[in-house]
Formats: sequence, structure tokens, C-alpha cells
Amino acid sequence: MLFPTPSRVHRRTFLKLAGGALVLAASPRLLFGKSRRLKTVSILHTTDLHGHIVPTATYDGVQDVGGLARCASQIRLWRKQNPHSLLVDLGDTYQGTPAGYRTEGQLMMPCLNHLDYDAWVMGNHEFDWGMDPVRQAITGAAMPTLVANATFAGKPPSAYPADHPYGRVRPWLIKEAGGYRIGIVGVITTGMPNWFPPELLEDFAAIDPVPPVRRAIDEMKTEGVDAVLLACHMGIRPWTTDDDHANRIFSLVRACPEIAAVLAGHTHRDQANERVDNVVYTQASYHGIHAGKLDLVFDEVTRELVAIEPMTQLMDAAVEQDPVILGLTAEAREEADAEMATVVGRLADTLAIDTAPGRPSELEQFIGAAVASRLEAHGHPVDAVLHGLLFRDEPLAAGELTVRDLWGVIPFENYVVVAELTPGEIAEFMNEILAARQQRSLLGLELELSGSGRNATVASLRNAAGEPLDPDRRYRIAFNSYDSASGGFRLHRLRDLVNQPEAGRRILPYQTRALLVEFVRELGTVTLEHIKPTAAAVR
Repeated sequence: MLFPTPSRVHRRTFLKLAGGALVLAASPRLLFGKSRRLKTVSILHTTDLHGHIVPTATYDGVQDVGGLARCASQIRLWRKQNPHSLLVDLGDTYQGTPAGYRTEGQLMMPCLNHLDYDAWVMGNHEFDWGMDPVRQAITGAAMPTLVANATFAGKPPSAYPADHPYGRVRPWLIKEAGGYRIGIVGVITTGMPNWFPPELLEDFAAIDPVPPVRRAIDEMKTEGVDAVLLACHMGIRPWTTDDDHANRIFSLVRACPEIAAVLAGHTHRDQANERVDNVVYTQASYHGIHAGKLDLVFDEVTRELVAIEPMTQLMDAAVEQDPVILGLTAEAREEADAEMATVVGRLADTLAIDTAPGRPSELEQFIGAAVASRLEAHGHPVDAVLHGLLFRDEPLAAGELTVRDLWGVIPFENYVVVAELTPGEIAEFMNEILAARQQRSLLGLELELSGSGRNATVASLRNAAGEPLDPDRRYRIAFNSYDSASGGFRLHRLRDLVNQPEAGRRILPYQTRALLVEFVRELGTVTLEHIKPTAAAVR
């Protein structure tokens, strides 16, 4: 075994001997100029499936790719080619499709169970709908849930009974394949507080992963392992040279030289064969558009890990969809498709997306009017709504509006957070948005700017009637939950202002997209008069 026997060649020493990496272009049998008896253990992996069962499209518009049904066929083929295989999913598994949403994520776990996954690492989007779906997913998973850096109410999962959902979460796993013991330690991104309000996370926290991963590896070495893998819902980007608030992979490989390879996710990139400080790093993109395979090649005589061979495979039309996975999910997908095709109203005029400082787009006005109107109907009147456009590059066309059309306007399930702020505080967070060039609109208040570009600042704030705001009064502002948590580490001052005790911050049980659907259903036909400008947009 590679660990804990001290006489084995250290992995980093071997990296130097092999020219800086354990990935070989030639056959590893020719290493050191002699024939070797070798055995390969394959680690198969998926990540960021986001509830996608059937083919979808890439972010660049390439059609008919991906989906778990195709990944399943590829997994079966790889297993047939090499029965000494393990299978891991790296998180963000169930949120992201109508069928996933309708089933609160329960669409996916029966599929992973059927495919006999060996481990599942939780991702940040598992928490989009709160902790109940997370607990259901953990309980429904036949495989262990791996998160070494998870705590619940400040306690590690090991502090909970084995029959408690939290007690089913494990830091690491050792699985035997082909006679070799493979240690896998799981990690979730540390960026959670920058995306979610505390109410959605409840008692969950993702702590600094370095100490628990270090402990996990030491424990696995005591048990005896032949290779250690880091399976993480974290990732790197092509320009990444160090850690950021959400991804700690550089720190992990530096603190844990035993890590032979990193199986990654979260950043939605096809990175078949990269390096983090000379450690093999591989990620299989997103939505099942690629499936990943990491081959660990062992010398059968010395039991040394002599090569690591990563790859990803595009799941295009050449890969058939697995009929069992299609059958398991057929009813949920059909019901979701029917709901998405439901006509909820009509739009009298096409809504433009053009926006500029001091001039909100018609589509942003639509969102703001919908949120404000429906919150008032639910007994929560607000003075203004902060919102922007999300991945929208075309107008919303006049005509019938389906649920699917409105999902295209607001693609995420963000809840409404309400806080009461003074005019000075409103100006503060709007100035932060201006400086960061974050496209947002403040609907319901008129905003006058001085300067331009990054130098623009709020000169004055007025209500919809054009009257100056009372500097001593607090105004009730509605945010989506993502922005209230800093908008992904971008709006720190906004988060601080919303969370101060004087703001009386509350999270409401309404999602912004659901309010948009309600608004259209209530009106039947939406006209420009219903969404007339009452605010200013900033970029």
C-alpha cells in the first residue's frame, strides 16, 4: 500500500521522476525501461448535473448534448471495459430543471442509486430550497454523502446518531477496487454565506476545509490506502493561480501532499487534464455534457501508483440515452413539461432589455412591478424592489406567456428578503453597485446620478411622485435572497446594511419567479401601463 508504509516513493518525488506529472503519453508498462505488471482502477465521475436527465444545450448554444441518461450509458460502457471502477458525483445534482424543482430534488437520487454510485459530494445549489430537500437527499441516497468540512449546529456529522440525516454525512470513504484501497475525501465550497441567507442554511456551515481534510487523510492512512483522491464541489478557472472565497483547492493540495488527484466541480468547465501545483486536476463540465474517467494505474508487484490518466467524454448524439434512467424519470419530466407549457396570460407589447444608468429596461420594470404588486397582495407592501436581468440577451416577445417564458426571465429560485433602510443607506448600496458595475435596477424610487461610469454616484433619491425622500424615515426595500447575501461576494456593503438590526431584515416565503407568474395570472394581459417606469437602473 502507498500509505502508511514510509518506504514507498513519495508521490511528489515520483512526479519529478516522471517529468512533472503522473500522466503518461506512452504506456506506463515502459516506465524505467522494463516491462511491468499493471492494474488499472477507473474512477468515473459526474458533476453539476443540475437535474438534467435528457439532452440540453451548452452555454454557447450547442444543442443535443448532455443529460444523465447519456452519462449512464457511458458509465455502463466504461464499467464493462474495466470492472475495477468506482463512481462519484461531485454535487449540484438536483437543482436546475423544472422536474428537479417539482420533485424537490427527489428526481435524481433514485437515478444515482440505480447506477450504484459509490459516493456523492453535496454542492451549494443543493441548498437553494432550504434544508428539508437536503435532508431528504441525504436520507434517500444509498451511497455515502461525503463532506469533510460540514458542520451542523457547530458539530461535525459524527456527533449525530447514525440514523439521523446529518449522521449519514461522512468526511471520507475507502473503497476497494481491483484489490486496491482507494481513499476519497469530500469537500463542499466555502462560498455558501455569500449566496444564501442564513435561514436557508439553518444550522449548516461549510468550514475551512484544510484542517478536516488533513485529519481525514491521516485517518485513512491509519486504515491503509493505496491512493487518496480529493472529491470536491470546488473548481478552478483557466486564469486561476490561487484560492478565492469559494474555492480552496490550492491550499488543500499544498497542505495535503498525499492527494494524488482532484476530482472537481462547481465552476462548470470541461477540464479533462489540468494541474494544481503539479497535482492532477479534472472536471467533467456541467449538465452531464461530459462524463469523466480518471484511471489510476498500479504496479501489481510493488503496489505503487505509477500513472494517472484523466479524460472527459462528450455526451453527444453518438451516446444513446439509457432507457432505465429515462423510465425512472418519465412521469416527473412529463408533468414538468406540461406545467412549463401552461399559458398563464399574455403580453400586449414586447418588453425591451435595453438599460442604462437612470433608465431601467422594460423587462426590469416588469419584474419590479410584479414583485411589488404581489407582495402588497400578500400583505407585505414595499417602497422599492432591487433586481436585475439574469443571463437575458433578448426581449420578451408580445403574445402568450407560458410558465417556461417566465422561467426564462428569472431562471433561479431566489426568495424575497425585505429590509428597511434610510435614504443614505440606499444610496450607499447603490453606489457600491455602480462602482462594481453590477447590473441592478431600483424599481419604485427615482435615482439621479452625478458623474458617469465607475465614477458615478447617487446624487438624489425621490419617490415615484418625484418628491425627495425623508432622510429620517426608513424605506422598505425588497431584495432577492442572493443579492441580500452579497450577490456572490460582490455586494458586501449591501449585505451589511440589510443585516444590521435597525433594518428589521425578514425573509419571506415567496420566490421572485413565483411572484412573476402570479402577477401575470392575476392581470391576464400585461400592458406597458401596468409596468410604467417608476425607477432608475444602474450598471
